Amino acid sequence: MRKALNVKQQSTPTPRKVLNQLQSGIPWGFSYQGLEATNTCAMDTALMTWFLLQKYCGATLPESEMSTRPGKLLQQAVMDISNRQYDRARYHWSTELMGYPAAGMHGDFYSMEHAFLGHLHYLVESSSMH
Repeated sequence: MRKALNVKQQSTPTPRKVLNQLQSGIPWGFSYQGLEATNTCAMDTALMTWFLLQKYCGATLPESEMSTRPGKLLQQAVMDISNRQYDRARYHWSTELMGYPAAGMHGDFYSMEHAFLGHLHYLVESSSMH
């Protein structure tokens, strides 16, 4: 059985540290380079969750997944979120991976599968192999 992700043993972050990160996390909806997006909760939740898992738990995906286009965009999104460039992270995720036009108004980021899991097949395949 393959593991969906690897988690390094690290010291557990203090609840205050995690709460501070969450309070300064991704605001809902965004506007960036002519793209206005609403209803981004699924994408926001997925990207912020992966950011927190990676930052506080040392979670990683296998190199075979991280070397793919979605894997590279995920790593770029994590770096953008680390630098509080939330809108940039979501803009590139939604236009380069999800196929949204680079400008205009969009509000249909409804499902976790469409926003995240459908692009990182290893997570879905591994978790269904139990």
